[in-house]
Amino acid sequence: MAAKKSSLEKTKTPGVYRRGKKYVYAYRIRGVQRWKTVDTYDEARRCKLAAEVDIERGELRDLSRVSFGDYAREWIINYQGRTSNGFRGSTRRAYAQVLEARVIPYFDSRVRLRLAEIEPRDVKAFVRWMNEQEDPRRPGRLLGKSWIRQHIAVLRALLGDAMEEGVIRHNPAASVRVTVPEGDGTARPRAIEKRAMTIDELRRVVAEVPPRWQLLFEFMAHTGLRIGEVSELRWGRDVILTGRPYVKLRWQFADNRVCEPKTRYGKRDIPLSPGLVRKLTAIQPVDSDGQLVFVSNARNTPRPPQPAGEGPRARRTPGRRTVGHAAHVSPHLCLAPLRTRRARRRRQERQAGPGMARPPLARLHVEGVRASHRRRRGRCDLLRRGARRLAIALAP
Repeated sequence: MAAKKSSLEKTKTPGVYRRGKKYVYAYRIRGVQRWKTVDTYDEARRCKLAAEVDIERGELRDLSRVSFGDYAREWIINYQGRTSNGFRGSTRRAYAQVLEARVIPYFDSRVRLRLAEIEPRDVKAFVRWMNEQEDPRRPGRLLGKSWIRQHIAVLRALLGDAMEEGVIRHNPAASVRVTVPEGDGTARPRAIEKRAMTIDELRRVVAEVPPRWQLLFEFMAHTGLRIGEVSELRWGRDVILTGRPYVKLRWQFADNRVCEPKTRYGKRDIPLSPGLVRKLTAIQPVDSDGQLVFVSNARNTPRPPQPAGEGPRARRTPGRRTVGHAAHVSPHLCLAPLRTRRARRRRQERQAGPGMARPPLARLHVEGVRASHRRRRGRCDLLRRGARRLAIALAP
């Protein structure tokens, strides 16, 4: 410190010094003296005056030592979301993966910017860098538009919280536009236009589903519910078949627990067609209030010991289903027979030779449904797209 002070030359402005060809000004934050170096004397005077004014307002923070990675790792642990809907554990894990995979390595290692040094142009440079990254899941193709926008959304939320906490003055990612080139010459195919299934195509898909699960697929197609919402439907509480039949959706099964929908728009009432009501009434067991509507054979809780001859099979009667220890239904269980059937057909095609005709349209859509389930953890998106047109098609 002595060597540093000895090299400083006083000027006519208190707190501003000359050191070689540069100028240094001093200020204090919470009793700790800080030094900054600028190029000219006039700039040193202006910066010192601005720092003193910001200190009086309580707006000046010591930001020089806050790295992006340190703040990001602490932020993801304590983040509670930007709305009153809260923040789920699965979303927290997804955000942490995004930060550790690309966001933190870019700002800490590639460009070496501290949190307070990030500007809008740096965020745009990060978007351009993301546009050039290869998708690890699909070699030879670049990252998709939705994946890039998810990274920017995480970065925007992080910087927004940092601004609210006073760590930075403004959110540099707030007004940044995310542009992702698609089409020829970009190694990123143009997004396929989403098209709802026709009534005939849907009937073929339902015909391929095992008979036990056909009503489940018809119900999802009719109501447009996600698999997590259908899994937690219960007789009497959610599915009301008396008076004006409708589905009263207030709960869902997500993150291995029963919870409310994320937003208030997820709570809704969905009317049921007369044909679907008749099919649901036919499978409704006696004294069914509070029981799951769609269940699987898997057990998700330990079953209490049963006397000999009084297990679930012995107690099962026609028209009733054992749901006391049944697990929530999963589309993977529904489509398991389809995978066996498809493998058998592929073996037959290989035996028949190259002259074999193309598989029927129903098989192609069933494979698409299975792939959609694998990618989106069981959400029947293809069936959900034509939901408004299906009530007429499925009603007898």
